[in-house]
Amino acid sequence: MEQRTLGRSGVALPVLGFGCGPNAQLMVGSDLELQRKTIAHALDLGVNFFDTASLYGDGRSEMNLGRALRDLGATPIVCTKVLLEPADYADIRAGVLRSVQASLERLQLDSIASVMLHNRVASTRDVHTEGSGVTIGLEDVFGPRGLVEAFDELRREGITATAGFTAFGGEPKAIRELIDSGSFDALNASYNVVNPSALHPVGAHLGEADYEQVIAAATAAGMGVMAIRVLSSGALLSPVPDGKAVRLGAIANEVGESVASLAIRYVLSTSDVTTAIMGISAPQHLDEAADAASRGPLDAASLARIEAIALE
Repeated sequence: MEQRTLGRSGVALPVLGFGCGPNAQLMVGSDLELQRKTIAHALDLGVNFFDTASLYGDGRSEMNLGRALRDLGATPIVCTKVLLEPADYADIRAGVLRSVQASLERLQLDSIASVMLHNRVASTRDVHTEGSGVTIGLEDVFGPRGLVEAFDELRREGITATAGFTAFGGEPKAIRELIDSGSFDALNASYNVVNPSALHPVGAHLGEADYEQVIAAATAAGMGVMAIRVLSSGALLSPVPDGKAVRLGAIANEVGESVASLAIRYVLSTSDVTTAIMGISAPQHLDEAADAASRGPLDAASLARIEAIALE
């Protein structure tokens, strides 16, 4: 499995990450044997990066991942996310440290490779954002006893090697301030054929949220990028495809490759993406994703055709 470095951090990640979120169901479910089997298969394939969060299954994802890794005797690369609630506004630093400690206990780990803020950020708390938990304002990030102070402490104490934030659903100008601050190592970005605006400029005709090229900005700032929603939250695999999925399907049929494979390769064709996090629900999904990654970036002609679809 190809490895890429997470920005200036020096942490190497496989180009595919194992997503432990609720959409794929596996890691928030109760089939412990299938969880162990799938995780073991991932490790055999070189997919040794696992992305979870306290929010996923109200902690069940972290507990199930921790149990499976313990049973397998495995020590892979793990990332989890902090979700702050209204009560945490009184002391953001304490809320972050409390959340991370609870996650470590569920994961049965003393430290992890990365901690990410799951909440969306805006200039102030009262700006409406789309996402989990309360809106985190810039004062909550940079002010006394804020997010940066907490993340710096976690790095200093060796609890995490890197720290970052979610860069979609929040206020673009606030996200850019976090990127430009130099205080963060990585970000989560939504990037796919349906909505490529995290990397490419798009017009208002797109009909999707405009993420204003946060991937390019992060790369320029020396940050790593963890791409999510690679299959557009499953839209590209719909049994009744429409729009871009139909046109991508036509190219897939022509070249003898699956839509999912082309979509994964599209995301990994830019070196600005460190890893593509895929929701995994069964071992065969890993095989399909790993096969796509092994094919490498799209050739120039195929990339141009798919980007024409993405940007239309």
